[in-house]
Amino acid sequence: LLKDNITGKLKMNNTGMDFSGRKDAKKAIGYEASLKDFYTPSDSININVLFGAGGMYSTVNDLLKFDTGLKNGQLLSAQSRQHMFTINKQNYGYGMEIVTLKDKTIAGHSGSINGFKANYFTLPDDDITFIVLANYGDVQTFELYEALKHITVGDAIEMPKDHHFITLPEAELKKYEGEYAINENMLISLKLEDGKLVANIGGEGGLILYPETKDDFYLRTKNAYIKLVRDENGTVNAIQVAKGTRTSTWKRKVI
Repeated sequence: LLKDNITGKLKMNNTGMDFSGRKDAKKAIGYEASLKDFYTPSDSININVLFGAGGMYSTVNDLLKFDTGLKNGQLLSAQSRQHMFTINKQNYGYGMEIVTLKDKTIAGHSGSINGFKANYFTLPDDDITFIVLANYGDVQTFELYEALKHITVGDAIEMPKDHHFITLPEAELKKYEGEYAINENMLISLKLEDGKLVANIGGEGGLILYPETKDDFYLRTKNAYIKLVRDENGTVNAIQVAKGTRTSTWKRKVI
């Protein structure tokens, strides 16, 4: 049914339903960051459980064919397309998340599984579409989409900066171990593991902090920055976490 009505009609020859054990020489491998390496093959999952909610494979070129077919009437009537791109409940149309930015309608959806991320968004009234696919689970594809979205409407954006990491002695990193709290229920714990300072944030562990200076660390998998705050004696008594335009201060718990 899918092939007859969409992928076959649009000659999306590299798109289909994935399934456990599928053999294909062009099949991508998903990666994630680990304590040992930036790029570690991600844990496999039973892709069959995603049937109906995803579980498809595709390429940028094939998704562009889908986008073109959607806009030129090969897939839907003008009336059905209007329903798809009109908010029905909350911020959703039919299968599309819809936002408005400077009177521009932007519609699409994102998704992810272990080691893979996908973003498709289009401006239905313009000839502009964003398709971002990644086989690296810790890359910031949504942030890239957000930047592209603002560039499209003429907003200024802050370009990413280059990161230059240094090596700090384990004895120095050991001093920063502990728990840091923003309130009674929200904690960040820092621990030295395999010579690296690793964060656990809200139960999500294995988040490596890469030092750029003695006090400044980059949390690559979250595209966030952590700065050590010291008292008058030079002892770390808090950390500041910055992500985008938001900065929060987490005080070190005294044990």
